[in-house]
Amino acid sequence: MYRRTHNALFAGSTGRRGSLGARRSLLALVLALLLWFLNLSVAFTAAPANATATVQTPGLTQSQARTWQPGPVYTQIGSSCVGYSLAAWLDAEPQPVQKHLSGWDVYSAARQVDGIIQPHDGTLVQAGIQVLWRLGYVRTWKSTQDAGEALSFLRTQGPIVLDTGFPQEQPVFDGEQNLEWTGKLGRHAWLCYGIDEQDRLSCQNSSGTQWNGIEGGRFHVTRATLAGLLATGVAWLINKAQDASPS
Repeated sequence: MYRRTHNALFAGSTGRRGSLGARRSLLALVLALLLWFLNLSVAFTAAPANATATVQTPGLTQSQARTWQPGPVYTQIGSSCVGYSLAAWLDAEPQPVQKHLSGWDVYSAARQVDGIIQPHDGTLVQAGIQVLWRLGYVRTWKSTQDAGEALSFLRTQGPIVLDTGFPQEQPVFDGEQNLEWTGKLGRHAWLCYGIDEQDRLSCQNSSGTQWNGIEGGRFHVTRATLAGLLATGVAWLINKAQDASPS
């Protein structure tokens, strides 16, 4: 192609026919260069300068179910729900702890460090977590009132402990065993250990297996209910220490 173009350009000295042929060849060359330039411009403008690749990261999606195998359902003594909810957290996956303080012992130790001066029943969840941290069971913890953050932790990290208002009278359930928040409410700590595709939580109380005997002391909570509870309550997101079974 290069040789034909070169000869056509220098053929003008041979006469009008040669001059006409040279002009046609030159015109063809210009058109070819123009088309090449246009194609090149399209190629460079097809993708914007700030385009980035979408990276797919493996792992659980927000619609997948997850259950952390729980331990037994306890029967708390008096107002010791903080201790028993944390004992249930120790029992559950991941890294279930086979031997640990009883719920009552966790509660009693928490009362000594909760900072409440006057005589009182009950204690603070944070005080119970600090007791377990000092004993080597806990690596990190935080609290949240964001339902999305709580559900994400439950799907990917482990069970959560909820500190919210809770029905104090005979429990009422809908047709799917979702607990309904009716009647008198009192502050209560309890464990949630699972979540399904519709963001419904699987939880357990610490009032014995006869509390909602159909499920042996366990029950379910919808995402909408959780969001309402966290308006005034707290979800505790706790990670076990790497060696959660201190000698």
